[in-house]
Amino acid sequence: MWADLHRPDLSPAEADFTVIGIPYDGAASARRGAQFAPERIRYWSQHATPFSEDRTHLQGIRICDLGDIQITDQAGDFEAIRRKIEKLPGISIVLGGDHSITIPILQGQRDRFTGKRLGVLGWTRIPTCAMNSPARDSRMLA
Repeated sequence: MWADLHRPDLSPAEADFTVIGIPYDGAASARRGAQFAPERIRYWSQHATPFSEDRTHLQGIRICDLGDIQITDQAGDFEAIRRKIEKLPGISIVLGGDHSITIPILQGQRDRFTGKRLGVLGWTRIPTCAMNSPARDSRMLA
């Protein structure tokens, strides 16, 4: 998993990156399915090679995957996510779910990096943003 950079024996303190999945789409207003993202991303990570775009071998990078956090009570579980993110060492990579999971993730990062600069990389796939989507009609953009 993770282009053979995953080490199941590592703790987050020993890893460069810690991966957590949050398979949740309970706050999606229209299209469901984001709950499947962590599993699918992990599946496809097995097919990646441990090389960058310029063919630099990514040896030495250590990834710890903590599995998924299931959401059954949004308020309570989001608070648990915030606390977990706040305590993680290294760089966290969170695989979601719908956009609502961003709130506890950013709260945890804010608490973790108080007084420091924080950069966030968000990646999403929204059909209305696709160039070939029927929703990208010029009448809708006006």
